[in-house]
Amino acid sequence: MKKFLLLILTLLFSAVMTVSFIACSNQLHTGTVRIVINSEPVKEVVYDLKDMDKETFTAFDILLDLKNDKIIDLDYTASAYGNYLTKVGDISEGDGYYIIIYTNEQKDKDVSAYAKTITYDGVEVTTSGVGIDMLTVNDGTVLYFNLEKFE
Repeated sequence: MKKFLLLILTLLFSAVMTVSFIACSNQLHTGTVRIVINSEPVKEVVYDLKDMDKETFTAFDILLDLKNDKIIDLDYTASAYGNYLTKVGDISEGDGYYIIIYTNEQKDKDVSAYAKTITYDGVEVTTSGVGIDMLTVNDGTVLYFNLEKFE
């Protein structure tokens, strides 16, 4: 009888572990990314990375996901150089104003003499040195979209 009970408990434990493993393996990513659109008023969206179903992805994939879920407006132009943002949320380029992306991801920060750094909600973000298609996103990434004029 003890052997039978031990066998049942072993099978039950194995089944629970298998179900737990399968449930965990369906979640590719963990953590959150903050998307900040510097409009009036400022709009902040916290994106849960578990919602991303691609194994590898960029900031652009997150913006598309938010657009498809009707959380933000997004317009862009696709080209051989990548996607060019023309509208994010309530900010749109035009009349010499362009959408500038800031990030707190060290490897993506602009390192040129033209780089700008600001602090948003206690987090230092710097103009991105790469396009939206190349921007890295990890747990804790802050992507700050600002409209700036170039003359």
